[in-house]
Amino acid sequence: MFVFSAEPLKQGSSSAREKAVAVPAGSVLPQLPGYRRPVVSVDDTAELPATECWYALVVKPRHEKVTDQILSNKGFETFLPLYLRRHRYGQRRRDFLLPLFPGYVFCRFQQRFWLPIVTTPSVIQVAGAGRTPLPVDDREVESLRIAAASPCELSPHPYLSAGCKVRIGEGPLAGVEGAIIRQKSSLRLILSITMMQRSVAVEVDSTHVGVIDEFDHALATASNW
Repeated sequence: MFVFSAEPLKQGSSSAREKAVAVPAGSVLPQLPGYRRPVVSVDDTAELPATECWYALVVKPRHEKVTDQILSNKGFETFLPLYLRRHRYGQRRRDFLLPLFPGYVFCRFQQRFWLPIVTTPSVIQVAGAGRTPLPVDDREVESLRIAAASPCELSPHPYLSAGCKVRIGEGPLAGVEGAIIRQKSSLRLILSITMMQRSVAVEVDSTHVGVIDEFDHALATASNW
């Protein structure tokens, strides 16, 4: 059995929105000033998805790395894509590893077991539509993981929702799918996370690029359902 608790309400406010988090049955809920008692009860946990999916966690600013480490220590599979950014200070230069998606950490879990995640102090919420967490496309995360593990340099890029869809056939990015654009004399592969409306770019060799047949792609996607 799961119950859902509400986030703090301001004193005298009756229109404040509530935020649901799962709490195991039998747990003692904190009776703190400004908190209301649980308002929703779910008796059948089967109503929540039983499959593991990737989700995007919204975290506090500059807490991406510590959140990734905490959740990893709790036994969850996490993914925090980073990129190298160089800063020059006069004659000196410093390199920083920064999150490609500031304010987000990817985590794979079953939605019914999200309590240890949403109770992590640096986690604000699970990204989704309103109160409903939405999973991130597995193929988009896998393409991003391959790219992040490769020696190729990734960089943030404005979100790209359209473009010629391609798949990299060989090299360190083999199997990665995305949209292709030309910048000056080079080709860049744009990897997008549709649910987050965010993109990153990586330079690719034109000889490694193959256009995806939309029919074959749709058929392969349908076979995975």
